[in-house]
Amino acid sequence: MLSQNKTIFTLLLLLFFTLSALSLLRLLRISSIRPSRTHLTAPVQTHIGPLLTHQSKPTQTHPEPTGERCCIKLAPALAQSLAHFATAPTPRHVSPKELALISRLFSTPKRVLIFGHTPLSPFFQSLNHMGKTLFIEPNQTLIEETHRAHPKLVLRKSSHWARRDQAFELLKRARAEPSCGPRGPSRACPLAMGGLGNEVRKRDWDLVVVDDPRGESSMAAIYEAGVIARKGRVGKWTDVIVCGVDRRVEMWYSREFLCEENLVGSKGNTWHFRIRSSGSHTFCSAERH
Repeated sequence: MLSQNKTIFTLLLLLFFTLSALSLLRLLRISSIRPSRTHLTAPVQTHIGPLLTHQSKPTQTHPEPTGERCCIKLAPALAQSLAHFATAPTPRHVSPKELALISRLFSTPKRVLIFGHTPLSPFFQSLNHMGKTLFIEPNQTLIEETHRAHPKLVLRKSSHWARRDQAFELLKRARAEPSCGPRGPSRACPLAMGGLGNEVRKRDWDLVVVDDPRGESSMAAIYEAGVIARKGRVGKWTDVIVCGVDRRVEMWYSREFLCEENLVGSKGNTWHFRIRSSGSHTFCSAERH
């Protein structure tokens, strides 16, 4: 009996190692013959792992007709944007956790307004490929370069006169100027952006993102985001994302025009606000000191 059990154990052990070897050989064959199945390289997986965990859940539990199992499926446009983002020479100003926070808001097609253009722009465009995405950018040279590299991105040129070295003075002026209220802005408001037009101001947006790592237009963009989120139809909720709140100016203006009472989430240097349009004459309900 002992000899029989030993024989069975030996056969099971041999079978285990045989199956393991076959699985390893199959994996090596897939990796060498079809490296584009995942559309991603190692650096991309390292940087955006949390995002892929949320966005790309396998929906097929059975092998494909070819007999190969695919763990991650990405649309070609999204894969191309991820590769562009991973290899872009511009320093990445958004961490994987911050990127995951933002990407969760793209779970369904939306009307998305983004102030600023960065290497993330093609990525956001692809995430919202069934929705409408409009980028607002004051730099004409950057707009032209982007159109050549990514002709499908829709960018509108804006203008503003808010300088960062005047941030505190402009904030005081905006508090005292009625035209800078939630029902504004008018040309009298020093924080108003030029060039937005009715396409931006008269539309209900589901998501507004302020993503300006250079900080050239953050003050005006945060103010405009606060106004746009409150000018939609009464009762509508608008999500607003502000990147770079580790900088004092972005923090000041976010608290002033988006309000801590509307802050629903944060990761790193990114804040997520959810604002309800109510027709109020003030931005924040909490009393300022």
